[in-house]
Parts: sequence; C-alpha cells; structure tokens
Amino acid sequence: MLEIEIKSWEHFQETVNKMLNEQFYPRWLFRGHEDSKFQLVSTLYRTCGDITYSEYSGLVNNKLSKLNAFNSDKYCIHKYTPKSPCPLELFGNANKNILFDNLKTFIYLRHHGFPSPLLDWTRSPYIAAYFAFSNYVMKSKEDRFKQDLKAAIHCLQFDGENAAWVGDVNVYSLGHEIPVHARHFLQQTEYTYAAGVEENNIYFSAQESANNNKEDATIKLLLPVKDLLNEFFINLYHMNINAYSLFGSEDSLVKSVYEEIFVNDICYRY
Repeated sequence: MLEIEIKSWEHFQETVNKMLNEQFYPRWLFRGHEDSKFQLVSTLYRTCGDITYSEYSGLVNNKLSKLNAFNSDKYCIHKYTPKSPCPLELFGNANKNILFDNLKTFIYLRHHGFPSPLLDWTRSPYIAAYFAFSNYVMKSKEDRFKQDLKAAIHCLQFDGENAAWVGDVNVYSLGHEIPVHARHFLQQTEYTYAAGVEENNIYFSAQESANNNKEDATIKLLLPVKDLLNEFFINLYHMNINAYSLFGSEDSLVKSVYEEIFVNDICYRY
C-alpha cells in the first residue's frame, strides 16, 4: 500500500484531484479513519474472523424473529446453495449478486451495530476528510494535539464496475444506486465487502487480505492531526460539509452547531 503524508490543505487537494481527474475507470472510493493505525476490516471480521456466508446467514436468521416482532419490515437472509458458475463470479455480477437479495437486511444490521461484512466508503475525498477529523473536534486540546497523532484516508481503486481486483480474497462494491436511507446519498456512500471461495463455499474476510494481492490498488493518505485539523475543518466548513449536512438528524444538527463554534474560535484566534 502506497502511503502519502499530507502537508497542507493545498497538498491534499492536489493529491486527490489527480485521482479524480483520471478516466472514469479506474475510479476511487475514500474512507476516513481518525487513527492511521486502524485497519480495513469489517465489524464482522473483527468479531468472528473469516466466516462463511452460510454460517453468517444461519446466525442472523436464528435471531431475526426478535427483530421482526418489533419491526414492521421483515428481514431474512437467503441461504446460499453452491451452483455453477463459480460462486465468486456470482458475487461479482451485479445482476446475480447474492448480497442484493439481502441488501436491506445487511444494511439494516450494519446501521444498528450488528457485526457486518460491509465497509462503508464515500465517493468524496472531502467527506472522507470530515470523518477522519470530526471526532477530534469533541476532544480536549491535549488529545487533539498529541505528538505524532495521525488520521488517515484510505483510497480504494476500482478497475471495473464491481470488482476492485482479483486474488485469493476479492473486494466488491454494491454500487451507489441502492435503496437505502437518505443519508447514504448525503454522504455519497458506497459499500464494499471482501470475500473468497474455499471448497465452493463463499466466506467473508478482511479487506486487508485483499490489499496484499495488489499493493497499488489502495493509497493511504496520512494526516498529522496537530498540523492539519484546524486548516481542514475551516475549509470543510466553507464547503458546507458538517454533521448536519451528512446525517440530517437532530443530534447531528446540535453537533454541527458545536462544529461552527469550533471553526469560529479558530478564525477568531488566527
């Protein structure tokens, strides 16, 4: 994985503009992490490690009756039955993708904190920058400006419509135009999952495993918090990228008010 340490807002713009100005393919997705040491792993992998689709669907279906009892929508993950062609090809084909049959359930579970194979990305590097820095606004000055503390933006390259690359573990996108919550579109979200096939069984894995197959498929932008937090947040504020514009909830409205106070305090001092 190529790592680039960002020196300033202008350096950041130059770097991402080179990606965005390329041809439609390859295209890029972006994911902000408040700590550059965080890995590209789903909550499911962090909880269970490698797990087959059948095992995961069985665990979920055994507990969905409780969710259905309190929810007007009914959720169920379909059982996968191995068939020809190769199941991994089914995963990569948007028209046959088994996750599309269960998309509502997968996203519902992830949205409410259940371990999920999905990782959420954004098509906007600026929205990713917001997520990389937003939690620091709510922290003490001592925590914000610890020496050598770095946030990060992971940049994922896609060579085709759905598959990022081919190897032992493959990364696939569910695309952008899917029937989900409105904030999905506010945040320009796109979900990916990492999967492989062993003995004709689909299993979910860590995206880091796939990254090892093609090192230039991902770039990590390192963002020194002490040097860049104030500069980035002022510029993002002027782009109207804030908690409320990305979430649209009452909680996010209140958080955005504090973010505005944070920005105005920076401008007053400098």
